[in-house]
Amino acid sequence: MALDFWKGLLLVTGLALLAGFFLITHQRCFLLGRCAQVPTVKSSLLGIRLYREWAQDPIAFLEASARIHGGILRVRTIFSTTYWLTNKSLVRMFFYMGEDVWSYGDSLRLYLHRVAASGYFSHFHIWANVALRGLTRTDAQKYHRTVAARETSLALRHWSQRSDIQLFSSVSYLIHRIIVATILGSDFYENDLDRIYHLMLVIVKEANDSLSSYWPNWLYSSVNGHEAKLRLDQIFQDRLEQRERRLNVKSGDMDYLSFTVQDPTTAHLRGHFTMHFIVLWISIHKNTTSMVSWTLLELLKSPRRLNTLRLDLQHSDPLRSPVLSAYLNETHRHYSSASCVRISQKRTSLSSHPGAPRNEIPSLPDIPAGARVAISPYLIHHDPATWLLPQIYYPERWLEDVDLPQRLNTNRVANYLPVGEFDRSGGEMCHRVSAAVIAEVVRRSDIRWGGVGALQDTTSLDWRGWGAPWLRGDVRVKFEAR
Repeated sequence: MALDFWKGLLLVTGLALLAGFFLITHQRCFLLGRCAQVPTVKSSLLGIRLYREWAQDPIAFLEASARIHGGILRVRTIFSTTYWLTNKSLVRMFFYMGEDVWSYGDSLRLYLHRVAASGYFSHFHIWANVALRGLTRTDAQKYHRTVAARETSLALRHWSQRSDIQLFSSVSYLIHRIIVATILGSDFYENDLDRIYHLMLVIVKEANDSLSSYWPNWLYSSVNGHEAKLRLDQIFQDRLEQRERRLNVKSGDMDYLSFTVQDPTTAHLRGHFTMHFIVLWISIHKNTTSMVSWTLLELLKSPRRLNTLRLDLQHSDPLRSPVLSAYLNETHRHYSSASCVRISQKRTSLSSHPGAPRNEIPSLPDIPAGARVAISPYLIHHDPATWLLPQIYYPERWLEDVDLPQRLNTNRVANYLPVGEFDRSGGEMCHRVSAAVIAEVVRRSDIRWGGVGALQDTTSLDWRGWGAPWLRGDVRVKFEAR
């Protein structure tokens, strides 16, 4: 009886403290008089209701709020506050604000907080710099394209032997093979390819649980994700030890891991190689899978466009093909991510920024340290005030107006966010690999609908996770060798 009494008392006390903290954090801005002008469009004690609304349809969630409340709005739970920027001038500020002001690295740490290695994100600026240098080297770019073409050829051979395949999941595994071969090297590729894939799926599945991002670590732990990270650590340790034992043997590998091992800025950070790979895999894999899969699906829907691209690729390098470039740009626009988040590192005065839209929003707030600052690329790329027929996949717009990207982003506004605008190294690799894969598929195969004539939904977007959406439920297609 006494034990039950103390348990009950502890529970009531804990709930009272949480409620008190909730009231204090919700009233603090108004008491200080610093953000009274920001509409709080959504508010929830523990974030469960917000999670449900967001998971059901994040775009409808944001569209309705922005339509009512304008260019900046606030969403709060007891553990977090997010400022959504929908005004185009504020969106431009979002991208040009320094990492020391609004941090991209901290948003990745938030997404991966249940497996994040201690100390990795403290050196995030070093890793971002080495990734930019290592992944954009001329010889590395050529190697990425060679591997992408080789792996796509192998995949097509396998796919053509089956009655049909699931498009997104099959492309997902193909992109994983390319990532492991180019980022980690032939030893990982030959010995650990499938193990790494399944471990990454575990980590990503748990990171995609949106509810956990509203709760702190001590309330929401991940045994499976942590165990997957430890197994990846062991794989890296084993392979790197084997490489050290054969140092006297000259390696022909062009993999990025070899570059980081030899680079003086990261050679001493060996304990973080696994975490760096996880970050790169997440940055590259989902967006590249989305880019390739949606483009192929749109080409399947339009035989005329498929034939046009096939003819153009007979005479053009994939990276220089204006037709393929137009399709990649339109896929990026039409199937953009629902959100892009950064974490404020210090109190930021929006009104004092040179690009502030003072005429449109007279009372711009301060963004407090620790708050999340977010934009929606999808809403930006589907704004009817900017785009002709925004809800229609229309790649010809990029051929009809070759200066479209430059024309859209003038007068201190951001109406178009190019591939790699925020993550240059990962974005460029996504574009490079996507072009190589799609060119190989178009040149070497014909695409047909699968599913034995069954009606298939090709419009329901799956917004879960980091980056661009996939198709909910996937779609079955058939590849036939030409």
